[in-house]
Amino acid sequence: MTKRGVPNKKQFKVLGHHIFSLGLILVLFFTLYNPAALSAGSGTILLLLGIVVGLMDIPKEKEHNFILAILGIMIVSGVVNFLALTYKVGTATIGIYIRAFLGNLSVFLSSAIIILAIKTIYRTYLESR
Repeated sequence: MTKRGVPNKKQFKVLGHHIFSLGLILVLFFTLYNPAALSAGSGTILLLLGIVVGLMDIPKEKEHNFILAILGIMIVSGVVNFLALTYKVGTATIGIYIRAFLGNLSVFLSSAIIILAIKTIYRTYLESR
């Protein structure tokens, strides 16, 4: 921390990694806790964490890879949801957990991708002036 208690860039980056990891852990927890549906409170938590992840200082050269990876996850989530994946392993249905995990992950990352896309558009606008 600097003299005034404001975190420096390295500490801010570490905080961003911790918040992203927390979001992934919560996605997994919410999936295992209730694979049938995501509650409003849980969804709100994931959306807010996604906004914070989107606001974190992701290096410019890695933004496009991050956006493409998130889009890939969201597309796969939509396809899996569309196909209603229901592979059965013994008596447990694994498909509902896969669908819930990808859906929860999409909720978490959707707000991050919106913020990142706006930041990228704005940065491109500023560079083109």
